[in-house]
Amino acid sequence: MTATKRTRRRLGAVLAATAVLAAACGSSGGGKTSDTTAKSSESSTATTAASGDSTATTVQSSAVTTAPTNDKPKVGGKIVMAQEAENATGWSPQFSQTPIAGFNVNRQLYDPLMIVGADGKAHPFLADSMVGNADGTTWTIKARAGIKFHDGSDFTGQSIKNNLEAQRCSPLNATAMGEFGGCPSTFDPAKPEDPKTNRKPLSTIYKDITVTDPMTATINLVLPYPSLDMSYANQFGYMAADANLKDPANGPKNPIGTGPFKFKEWIVNDHMTVVK
Repeated sequence: MTATKRTRRRLGAVLAATAVLAAACGSSGGGKTSDTTAKSSESSTATTAASGDSTATTVQSSAVTTAPTNDKPKVGGKIVMAQEAENATGWSPQFSQTPIAGFNVNRQLYDPLMIVGADGKAHPFLADSMVGNADGTTWTIKARAGIKFHDGSDFTGQSIKNNLEAQRCSPLNATAMGEFGGCPSTFDPAKPEDPKTNRKPLSTIYKDITVTDPMTATINLVLPYPSLDMSYANQFGYMAADANLKDPANGPKNPIGTGPFKFKEWIVNDHMTVVK
């Protein structure tokens, strides 16, 4: 197989994937249920996604793309997406080790506090506002009113604090967020320090996180961090329900967020299904 043929096939696959997202993930009116199933396998497989009269297909032996015939998005249908590997730890922004494509799964379940706009700047998304002081040492985040997690619980200022504190104790994300000691929420200064059971926190970013009113969390930093809002436009800003945060062992296997899709089932090494 020549390099030119391989390049054409890769390009065809990219075009097919783009058509899949355009045809199956749009929404405008209607009340049908949408299922998204992510599958992992050890070999390449064909993937088909359909929405209404529009169909896009990627085939293993050759790339065949049929462009959508209807430009108007429709609610409903089904899309199947593959990922390069499975994980056995669940789907938590704080506690789970996922493959690279796991980002696509988590983004269906969770919303970030902020989102990067076309202008390259961070804008409020799940947050109603995020405002820093003049030198970037204090940030105030206001929760967007009327938002509920998939289990029916309210998204509040306490939710913001709980999630950010969980990130500070995350075995995956703590060091990336400047935490190099023990977990701040579990450290007991009244007890002797112990490297295994009561390790003293050492934070290079956070001084404290407080709930200043029912819908607001205030973050005080050790040093100026003028781009903290950009940090909350990714995994560090994903918000999970308290039920997940309180149960690091089982919560990630039954993820609860505020994202566009709700968790339905996860069969390890087979598939995960989320519904609209």
